Amino acid sequence: MKKCSKKRKIKDIHLKTNKKLKTEEESSTDEDMTISLHDTSDEEYHITDDILSDDDYLYHMDYQLKEQKNVTNLRKISDTIKIEREKIEQSSHEDKKIHTLVKTQEK
Repeated sequence: MKKCSKKRKIKDIHLKTNKKLKTEEESSTDEDMTISLHDTSDEEYHITDDILSDDDYLYHMDYQLKEQKNVTNLRKISDTIKIEREKIEQSSHEDKKIHTLVKTQEK
């Protein structure tokens, strides 16, 4: 028996289900057709969900890790910005106090 790649198997499965759908479309009513479409899509989903090459899996995990790092970096930047804003607000508040004190002393 000849070995097939996982991608080839998936492609064959899609081709078979598409042929099956076409024959069912020609010989069934609309209600039957929607049921068969739903059934085959569930079947396809489970088959393609279970089959994932190592390279695809590693690529997916690498992508998720990068996204997680991006989110972490954005949070750090956001926290830094928040701290800087608080410092600015605090310094402006102190400046206002000083300005008010100077005005009262001038009077």
